[in-house]
This record gives sequence, structure tokens and C-alpha cells, in this order.
Amino acid sequence: MMLDTGAKRLALEACREEEREAACLEEAIRTWYDRAGRMTAVVRLAPAGGDGRRAMEDALAQIDVLAERLAACRRRALGRVLAAEGAIEALADPRGREVLRRRYLMGQTWERMAEEMHYSVMHLTRLHARALEELVMDAPGE
Repeated sequence: MMLDTGAKRLALEACREEEREAACLEEAIRTWYDRAGRMTAVVRLAPAGGDGRRAMEDALAQIDVLAERLAACRRRALGRVLAAEGAIEALADPRGREVLRRRYLMGQTWERMAEEMHYSVMHLTRLHARALEELVMDAPGE
């Protein structure tokens, strides 16, 4: 099923959202690694079977869970980005392709795009609207 313009925009925005989710998961993994590092001294001093070992095991289990979620998130992100890049590349207007790439794949603001592309923000939003209208994307999962 072909998407309408609003759904296309949401599908493109999902590329950046997956990236933000991955960054949050990476930060959570770093936090758990830091906790595990601090626990190492406690585990060394704890007698066999002490609470320190259990806490360390829990931390490592949490890291494993987060790492699996991160890998799944990265796979989803890659699929979304590849689909978006393919759809964007099929656009006839190179300016529209650049606007969509910068906005959705690179996450640039309208102001930064206007400065770097030497257009007004208003002109960019018109290019954006035309590019979204022309963009051919299927519903996710098709």
C-alpha cells in the first residue's frame, strides 16, 4: 500500500528515531558497564557466594539484554535507512533528494540546511513538500 505524504514523513522520521533509541541503549550499556566495574572490587573481597557476585551477575545479565535490544534496534534502523535511501534516490529532482537526505537521514535543521544550500527556509519547505509528494514509499513491512 502506498503511503500518503504524512505517513511518508513519519516513515522518514522513524530513521532518526531509531538512531535516538540506539543512542539511549548505548548509554544504558555504558552505565551498566560502569556499575559492573565498580562491583569488581566488591566481588574480589566478597566470600564465595556473597551478594557481590550476584549483583555482578545481574549487571552482566542486564548488559546482555540491552546489547540484544541494541542489535535489534540497529537492524531495524539499517532497514529503514536503506529503504529511505532507495526511495530518495529515485526522486527526479536532485534538490529534493538533498533536502530529504539532509532533513531525515542527517537530521539537519531547516536553518542549517538553508545556510548550507544557499536557499531560504521557505524555499526549502516548498522543495521538501514537492519531494515528499513525489516520493514513492510502501507501508513498512511490505
